[in-house]
Amino acid sequence: MGFVGLIDVLEDKFFKPEISNERLVSGCFRLDREAGFKTEFSASIFRVACDSDEPEVAAAIHQVKTESVKLLRVLRIYRRDLRGSGLSAVPTPDEGTTGIMHIDKLHYTLKGGKEGFSVLIARIRIAAIEGEDRVRRIWSTQINRQGERFLMLSPPAISVEALARCRQIFKPDPN
Repeated sequence: MGFVGLIDVLEDKFFKPEISNERLVSGCFRLDREAGFKTEFSASIFRVACDSDEPEVAAAIHQVKTESVKLLRVLRIYRRDLRGSGLSAVPTPDEGTTGIMHIDKLHYTLKGGKEGFSVLIARIRIAAIEGEDRVRRIWSTQINRQGERFLMLSPPAISVEALARCRQIFKPDPN
């Protein structure tokens, strides 16, 4: 299928012409936090084979960043979006930081100049306007279900730290 990255942008922003691609780049990839004199930027993304992989990846990333379960959004990036953009998706499994080993193996780093990220967002934006589902909501129920699956793992499939985070964040469904 392609790649996904967790984003902090509401999906309706992709449909508002008054919001620039650069502003979306900032919200999707947080490049403004890496500003300064840099000419190359990077963002974490994860390879997914199908739609059902997206909640699992989102939950794995989420358990590192928060102590509660909430609605998440992922940006869908296809390989065709990267062609001619000046960006490259480089496999970097050692940089995966979720502590869930099969998810960390799917880690890639999206690398390139800020202009390349702008081109990527422009392409995704056009695809979304034309009807493709490029920003997906991952509901808290889906996140919790994935968390329950993580709780069934044991080292070395999950790090001790990630297992402790999952025990704190994810509550088993009483049903």
